[in-house]
Amino acid sequence: MTESSRRGRKIARRACDLCRDRRIQCTFSDESAAACRRCLQAGVSCTFLTERKPRGPPSRHVVQARQRAEAIQLASQSPNALPIGRITVAQFLPEPVFLAILDDYLHRVYPLLPYVHVPTFASRLASRDYERDQLFFQLCLAVCAATIASIPRTLDSYGITSYSDTGEMVDRASNLVLVGRLALGTNWMDRPSVDSIIISLLLAMASHYAGRSIAGWAYTSEASHCFREMELYKEESYEKLNKIEHDRMSYIVPHTGLAYDPKHTSWEFLLPLELSDEQLLDPTAISTSTPVISGFVALIHVFTCMVDLLDTAFPGAPSYFRLTSSSLSARLFADAIQEPQRSIGFSDDHILDPLVLVMARLEGTLSKVPDSLKLPSPGSPPLSHLMGPRKAEQFEIMRANIHITSIYIQSMTLEMCLSKLEGRRPLSSSTQEADLSPQNSGLIDQLWKMRESVAQDLLSIVNVSAPAVLEANGNSMESIPNPCS
Repeated sequence: MTESSRRGRKIARRACDLCRDRRIQCTFSDESAAACRRCLQAGVSCTFLTERKPRGPPSRHVVQARQRAEAIQLASQSPNALPIGRITVAQFLPEPVFLAILDDYLHRVYPLLPYVHVPTFASRLASRDYERDQLFFQLCLAVCAATIASIPRTLDSYGITSYSDTGEMVDRASNLVLVGRLALGTNWMDRPSVDSIIISLLLAMASHYAGRSIAGWAYTSEASHCFREMELYKEESYEKLNKIEHDRMSYIVPHTGLAYDPKHTSWEFLLPLELSDEQLLDPTAISTSTPVISGFVALIHVFTCMVDLLDTAFPGAPSYFRLTSSSLSARLFADAIQEPQRSIGFSDDHILDPLVLVMARLEGTLSKVPDSLKLPSPGSPPLSHLMGPRKAEQFEIMRANIHITSIYIQSMTLEMCLSKLEGRRPLSSSTQEADLSPQNSGLIDQLWKMRESVAQDLLSIVNVSAPAVLEANGNSMESIPNPCS
């Protein structure tokens, strides 16, 4: 640190801060001294904190070398990360409540929204992977949002006091998912995956159920674009997916209408395999019981009973899956019915053809479902006697959903037929019945009797379904048109 001067004093190789400011020589009394003579006399700490500036201009070669090094470093660096921290369970819900909602999903909502592989999902929950894997935590948030929005119970039943209603909780889950996505990278939208599609669809359903329709359609559009970017409407695209991912996407396509053209979609290829989640991992495993997914497959068959009839009513992706009877009625029969040239004297015999066709298809489809998904006959033993109570409730939930959906389709088609028939009254008609032929009046009477029959079928489903089963299907029940309620 010091060197000898000609007078025998130790001179510092570098002046301390005090001596540098005073522009005087910095000397030490001996080699072991901790402070120079001037600092000792002044009673201050002897420090060397001031940065020493080199004399003269920097070397041209040094400047060029530094510029090259800085350019290389900038080229290798990614953009600065956003100032976002990790999202945690505590930012959403207390952990016991969080896990209770996920258990409700596996128990009651999974049969209706089978978007996860249960053994894998349950194993990762037990390992607390949501604390380490942000993508898995986002999936858990989306599952929670869909569950709390699907089951029309109050938040008080979970002991939740931090949210005023379900919509507020769904908003919070959606916002946390967005924060988590941004934390994983600013270009997350351009890196679609099966998980990102599932998360977006769960948030879409949760938003719709909670009354956030704009957010719901935004998430649906987001999932649809990711689906098309991955070209999952092509059969060969599924070769890149593992068995679990393949089946998850098979559940999504018919459930949400992400295909380009429902009439020309390969529904048989896209149908989920009727295997349990355990059999997906080990196809050699033998199971004699009906897997829960069979109910979802049956539900898809029910929906496809009228795909070709509704195809002409849907102008293009994605609006053709917006089922609104008022907008469909004018176009549903465009190919089946030729408009008459005169306003009177025409026959309406053919107007029931689509209805008869749909009802015949539904009857054939429902006759093929497994016995555990058929409506129980008087005196038949409850499902809980044939399987465990938890699995029995899952089958009862799917059974109610299948038959309620069938009633919804029948009721919607009935409404369209009635609307079409009553809309053909002559404009000059001043009474309800005066200008209707006996044949047309008979058709209307027949349609009203069919509506009564559909309403009775609905009541029979309600009578054989436990309150907990109906609660799990609450939003499906709301879809039943008023004439059948």
